[in-house]
Amino acid sequence: MTDRLSFFARVCTPAAMVVFLSYELSQSLAVTGWWQVAMLAGSVATAVGIEIVGILAGHTLEGYWRIGDVGRAALSFVLLLLYTCTAVYVLKGNTVLMVVPIVAMVVYLVAALADGLQTAVSQQEESTAVQSAYDLERQRADDEHQRKLEAAKLKLAHEEKLARLQMRAAHRASTVPAQSQPEPAQAGYECEDCNRPFASVQALNAHGRFCTAKVPANGVAH
Repeated sequence: MTDRLSFFARVCTPAAMVVFLSYELSQSLAVTGWWQVAMLAGSVATAVGIEIVGILAGHTLEGYWRIGDVGRAALSFVLLLLYTCTAVYVLKGNTVLMVVPIVAMVVYLVAALADGLQTAVSQQEESTAVQSAYDLERQRADDEHQRKLEAAKLKLAHEEKLARLQMRAAHRASTVPAQSQPEPAQAGYECEDCNRPFASVQALNAHGRFCTAKVPANGVAH
């Protein structure tokens, strides 16, 4: 909406000023015939040139002021005042039209400010979009890094748990056989003939029937 209004202001105002200035310039020269046509054409060209100066002065004033170039902004303001004074001088014969150049100067300044506002808004939106894209990309990178850290922690915890289980299994493997190995039977009984130890009376009696060292009743050993 703002750019459209600015466009119409820069079209309608110069058109009106060209008509007014051309009329006053052509009326100031008392010529006839083809010279009258030539003077009218020259008046129109002069009026167009004056209006171009006014438009550019207002536009450059806003632009230089926005970027902080005070020197060129001041020069643009002087040119804008020169445009206004020239137009007022040309229209001095008509007191009603003398205020039109002042209005035109204000229009050119407002149009330049509107353009500057539009440019500033566009730059701000672009900067915001770039910052948002950067923040989003950074957030994605942080999330990816966090996921990698979590995965590394889980892997490390799993490896530590596995290592502990392996250590426990190795410890059990080294201690269980020693504990489960049967201890040698304690010799509580002994054969009187061959001195062979036995753990129980039953074993000793069973051995006594077949002991080769036993002396028979007739006194002869087998």
